[in-house]
Amino acid sequence: MDGYINQQQKTLLEKQNVKSELSLLKSQINPHFLFNTLNTIHSFVKRDPDKAAHSIIKLSGIMRFILSNTNHEKIPLDKEINYLDDYITLETFRLGNPDFVSFIVKGHPDDISIPPMLLIPFVENAFKHGEIKTPLPGIKIILDVTNPKLINFTVENVVSAIGNQNNVQNPGGIGLENVMRRLQLIYPDKYHLTITNKDKQFIVHLSINLL
Repeated sequence: MDGYINQQQKTLLEKQNVKSELSLLKSQINPHFLFNTLNTIHSFVKRDPDKAAHSIIKLSGIMRFILSNTNHEKIPLDKEINYLDDYITLETFRLGNPDFVSFIVKGHPDDISIPPMLLIPFVENAFKHGEIKTPLPGIKIILDVTNPKLINFTVENVVSAIGNQNNVQNPGGIGLENVMRRLQLIYPDKYHLTITNKDKQFIVHLSINLL
């Protein structure tokens, strides 16, 4: 009997540890995202006030998303896509080229749910290490949910010499480290992540089996 109770306590403790670690990982992601976004808006304040105002509206939508959704274990994939759209808009504003990113969604994301902010670190990483002076689009993003039980997400970009060096030494930094740990906790044995860094091409492919 005592052994059964001890096993129950051990299971509850393991679940609580996983919950606490996931909460910590999400809290680490938010400041990282805000830091990049506020820097983008700051750069607009003097040279393009209208774009700064538009960016603040976009940021308010993103903040609303963070406040409303990041405490949930999972959210509709549509919301994550809108979040990615807002982030990409802010970044392409900063670069001054709306064609710099190609973002394609295949299939119907309706009725699919994922943990909030699971995909954004891969996109952040592409902007952080991507080469700006490259044939368009500089960043290619494909989210494929043609099979509603399988998510395929690919982000491809050209890395600069410095970005390439950083990626070799630390592929993705803390953002990707966090998302990889979240994947291990949430989808053990149900996800496959490949990161390829070759000939200045940095390609991340994530597949998640939702069954």
